[in-house]
Amino acid sequence: MKNKENNKLRKIAIGFGVIDAYLNIFTSYDLSIITYPYIEAFFSLTYPSGHRIIQRIISHNPYQGLIRLLDHTASEIIIETLSCIENILSVITISSPESNRHPHYDIIVSCNGINKILNIFKQTKNKTIKDRSAICYGLLLRGCEITDSQLKNEVIANITQLISNPDTQIKNHARLALDNLQRKDRNQRSDQPIHPIKQIARLTPPPKPDALLNAIDLVIESLKAAKSSSYLFEKVTEGLKVVSQIETCEQSKVTNEMRSTTKKIKNNCMNIIKSKIKKNEEVELGFRTGLISEFIEIMKRLPYNELRKDVQLLLPYIIHPYVQALEKQGVIKNIISTILLSKESENINKRQVIILLDSLYNEGIKLSSELQVRIISQLCEYKRCDKWDIRYALESLSYLAINK
Repeated sequence: MKNKENNKLRKIAIGFGVIDAYLNIFTSYDLSIITYPYIEAFFSLTYPSGHRIIQRIISHNPYQGLIRLLDHTASEIIIETLSCIENILSVITISSPESNRHPHYDIIVSCNGINKILNIFKQTKNKTIKDRSAICYGLLLRGCEITDSQLKNEVIANITQLISNPDTQIKNHARLALDNLQRKDRNQRSDQPIHPIKQIARLTPPPKPDALLNAIDLVIESLKAAKSSSYLFEKVTEGLKVVSQIETCEQSKVTNEMRSTTKKIKNNCMNIIKSKIKKNEEVELGFRTGLISEFIEIMKRLPYNELRKDVQLLLPYIIHPYVQALEKQGVIKNIISTILLSKESENINKRQVIILLDSLYNEGIKLSSELQVRIISQLCEYKRCDKWDIRYALESLSYLAINK
């Protein structure tokens, strides 16, 4: 059954009492004689498994034995045990109402499981154990308030870096855990779970905006050490949207604390952008997730004399991935000489060339003064007074004016 989607075989195995046999070993045998193949076989029952198989496993009360195994001295057994717990929790997380606390929270508390998982996270030097324990902790604490802000930051930072993990299972479980930790529910049983970034963007004015902004700041802060990924870019984009909302709303409703937190969120977002966007594929990811668009919107509102040096340094990185190839092959030079500088070329074609150049060069294509004058002159000499011809020429000039 290892790594095979065969729920029928798993159902048969469970029906024959395999689960009970393993759990009896986990709960009653001396830990020193429990070897890796036992927990490896149990893991194969939990993954890849659907909701019905997981429910059958749960009906046999697996947590007591699994939590006990976390006291084992062998790292590979602890890793596999945490993976089993993670598999069960993730399936139940997906299938249960988002507004409720995790259904297995009380069961695992009764086994002293949460404290044990947390202690493992704090004390271990094994990266895989730390990663797995962080995910389990994040999955369990849906709808719960973590009062220790330092601990919450450490857990979120650890889980965030797993979002870009090549292992699909780890990546998906990390996303579930991170989403759980972002549901700041003070009552622990709220019917309205709060996703801080989405909540503040959706409500005007948002309830308790200071607290929500602080939660967003916490999320953005945790992304600093994370690797580039679509998830990271999406979260930074959402953070920039919140910044835009605060900066453009009625300022009489914005407190000094909100302004201070918003400024911190914006600075952190800018620093993340500066450190992450350095490769062509990262630029493309920035465009796909809307990050570049939100970044530009914020820059539009910033007075020119307030543009920071690090933001100016960022601009050279925003280069279209095809520019160098097109320049090297002489395509850019060719379309400028044969279309833009040609008196025979129609304005509709010139307009298309200028739109192309505008999309390729974010800061505007660098042309000599002589070429600029010649192109503008060509656009201003109307051989025909056709209204569309004039319109295309004017649109072309408007692009040149912006880039200039």
